[in-house]
Amino acid sequence: MLELHSEISNAQTKAVLDNSNIVLDLSDSLEKDFFKPSAEFDEPENLKKFKEKTPFFIIITILYGLFYTFCMYKNPCGITAPLYVLGTLGYFYIGTKQIVANFELKNYKRLFLYAAVVFALGINLCVTTDTVLVVLDHIGIILVTAVALLSVYYSENKWGIGKYFSSIINVVFGGAGRGFSLFGDFKDYLSSKMTKEENSYTRYIVAGIFLSTPLLIVVIVLLSSADKFFADLVANILIAVFEFKLFTHMDLFLSVAISALVVYGALRGLCNKCIKESVEENKGNAIIACTVNCIVGFVYVIFSGYQIIYLFMGNMTIPEGYSYAEYARQGFFQLVCVCLINMVIVLAGIYKFEYNKALKASLLLISACTYIMIASSTIRMMMYVSAYQLTYTRLFVFLALIVIFLEMNGIVITIIKPEFPLFKYSMVMVTACYLIFAYSRPCGIIARNNLDSRFCEDADGRIDYSRIDFNYINTHLGSDAAPEVMAAALRENNTEFDEAIERFFEYSDCDYTVRTWNYSLWRLKSLVNYENTK
Repeated sequence: MLELHSEISNAQTKAVLDNSNIVLDLSDSLEKDFFKPSAEFDEPENLKKFKEKTPFFIIITILYGLFYTFCMYKNPCGITAPLYVLGTLGYFYIGTKQIVANFELKNYKRLFLYAAVVFALGINLCVTTDTVLVVLDHIGIILVTAVALLSVYYSENKWGIGKYFSSIINVVFGGAGRGFSLFGDFKDYLSSKMTKEENSYTRYIVAGIFLSTPLLIVVIVLLSSADKFFADLVANILIAVFEFKLFTHMDLFLSVAISALVVYGALRGLCNKCIKESVEENKGNAIIACTVNCIVGFVYVIFSGYQIIYLFMGNMTIPEGYSYAEYARQGFFQLVCVCLINMVIVLAGIYKFEYNKALKASLLLISACTYIMIASSTIRMMMYVSAYQLTYTRLFVFLALIVIFLEMNGIVITIIKPEFPLFKYSMVMVTACYLIFAYSRPCGIIARNNLDSRFCEDADGRIDYSRIDFNYINTHLGSDAAPEVMAAALRENNTEFDEAIERFFEYSDCDYTVRTWNYSLWRLKSLVNYENTK
């Protein structure tokens, strides 16, 4: 009995030891596979090069943050805007030169086009005070720079328009999120350069600093209470700190930090290949798309027929009880919305479904109806403007219609020839349209159109000032419209212009420095000074 009990105990002990060995082996495996240092993971070659030169990238990143803040801090449209553009391009060029093997600009000729576009947007920033244009210029600079970087770090020739958009979002917003990896990279770099003993000393020093901080505060307070001279010294130090306005200038420090972290995160993300380069080939059955397109297209054909019969061929016949302006206003925005929906439908059919002749025909049908809707929208907006004159929104709508029309041309070409580079075409087209729009000075166009005597005459040929929306001119048009408004005021000599002229005079009182100089403000000051000397 005792021998049997002893054998059972030995067997249990052996089982426990075996289980312990299994647990130990499992823990070793986990440690090796899941808890090994990040440097041991398979990293892209570019990221390894990036980490090896961490001090260099941290230095140029901090310098970029300081340079950006000098150029753009509380100065969204000053003369330093082109310098900010050059600095941004220079930062990414220097960084890429350190990372990408055999990187030469002559091998990336498209980069010259991207750089030219970005610089044109930067120039436009310092020649206008139009808030809409300033915001769009900044957005354009960011987007075009992102596209330029993608063309260097990825093989994007087979990407579709959706893949491009998602990748741009990854570079821009992912860069903002990955910026804090700067601190981890610096820590890893220091750890790799230190011995184990030095690393321990560093931890002890940091712990000592944290422990001494509350003790130091208590000691300083007690010593200040004990001695008047020491109290005065502490007070003078605090006054010096607050005279520098450390906390009130926190936005200055944030400008440096945020700009630095964003560009660092963007560059690091590109090195880490955060975007999946390959394109998924899984596509849906074309029958689904054809069915949807045919059902929707049937309605579109009926609607387009009515537009052709009554609006185009019927000398702009409108329903009874409607004025031209009311009819135009009622249907315009809905038509633009449908045009945008059609673009999404056609793009989805091209990129997300198996391609065949039936799908191609249904997509061409929807595209043809979209052209008719674009024409109808344009006619309606022209009718509306003829009744209520131009505003910034209405002028921008005309730009949007031109862009939609040109984009549909590219989409139709893609339907016929699927390998057509739609995104590159779209980028060139949108950029060209926007630059023409921005450099044409929209506020000046609006003022010139609304104050043109041909559009403001009554039946007897005299100027009917009641047809001019002076409230809009006085409150919505900035310094870009000053030459047109002031010229009309001198020509007509009407008191309705007094409020606009007074606002321009007040606007011209704002001072600018060499850093914040703006051509539009300078021209306004010149006009005001000329009027004052007359």
